[in-house]
Amino acid sequence: MSSHHLRVIPVDPLWVPDDESAEAARLLLLQLAPRSREVTAEVSEKVEFVDPGGNFDRVLCPACGSDLEPWWQEAMDAAYDRENGFGPLDVVTPCCGCDSDLNDLNYTWACGFSRFMLAAKDYGRYALEEGELNLLADALGCGVRAIYARL
Repeated sequence: MSSHHLRVIPVDPLWVPDDESAEAARLLLLQLAPRSREVTAEVSEKVEFVDPGGNFDRVLCPACGSDLEPWWQEAMDAAYDRENGFGPLDVVTPCCGCDSDLNDLNYTWACGFSRFMLAAKDYGRYALEEGELNLLADALGCGVRAIYARL
């Protein structure tokens, strides 16, 4: 049986809040999703790809909407270094030459790159509303993206 996880990450992959802000945001997420099995605030030393697990579907160009498979996997491989994680995310899409980055491609289920993540396991509710995401963004001091993962 799969489990459903909510992951909230900064839109800036390098953003890491201070400990006090991270804990305030963790407690806020616990209030927003009180039936969660566990709510954590996690920091990684390197930028990681945060995906929606089994919900992952397609990657599209943000400019023209073209499907970016298999180019996307090649771009991911080129941006990744085992020792340092994901480095520069800048890309030019092969379909229309759009200047973008891997973080801003159109993922049909939200994905992103981050060093910081709030995570609620088996969060037991529907998607967060825009106002709730804004509250989390205020607590962290940065814009945020919600990722709904099926693991």
